[in-house]
Amino acid sequence: MTNAESEGLRKTRDAIDAQSSPTSDAQLLRQMQMGDADAWQKLYKRYLPSAWRLAWQLVGDHQVAEDLVAESLLALCRRASELDPDNTKLFGWLRGVIRHKAMDHHRLKSRTSAALNQRALLQESTDLELQLNNRPSARLEQAEHVGDVLEVLEKLDETKRQCLEWKYLERISVREIAARLDLTEKAVESILYRARLEFRERFEKLEHNSDAHANHSQSIEPSNRSSDQ
Repeated sequence: MTNAESEGLRKTRDAIDAQSSPTSDAQLLRQMQMGDADAWQKLYKRYLPSAWRLAWQLVGDHQVAEDLVAESLLALCRRASELDPDNTKLFGWLRGVIRHKAMDHHRLKSRTSAALNQRALLQESTDLELQLNNRPSARLEQAEHVGDVLEVLEKLDETKRQCLEWKYLERISVREIAARLDLTEKAVESILYRARLEFRERFEKLEHNSDAHANHSQSIEPSNRSSDQ
């Protein structure tokens, strides 16, 4: 093979790699702001699964969830020009819009926002626990642990939560996650490791504290009854 042929083959491979390599959120948002319809379609397909899953968890109704997703993604399209590509986390922005619209929906049905958040976060925590530990998660179904689980999830930042969701729920590779977030694969692996560790450590610590509190309450209960008598 001549040098010219080798160079031509290398350029062809580079072109194929460039086409197949995922584009970061920031790059797609910049292209979208310049009127690139293809960039919008890529962002739409990228976040549709996460948006649908969250909306369904929040409202528990397929038709309403579809409406929430459509409205939220349309809001992203309309307000794209207002967003800073370098400082906007699209998954966090979309999550906020969906939650806000879902809360509006529940208010119309006279439901409290506390019940809404509990349902959504409990479902997310159960899914994550099943995926991370690869075992039945019966303890998450017990009412006394719900508060601990919600507290742990609330303390995980958006990047950790989204990386866990992409990796363990949508089965997206570390390479693609890195490309989406404009990070190195090593950085994503580090985030996933820390997210898993933080989730488990916080949950186990809170669970231990809850058990200790319950044991303490049981130990003082007899004396309380005797004093009442």
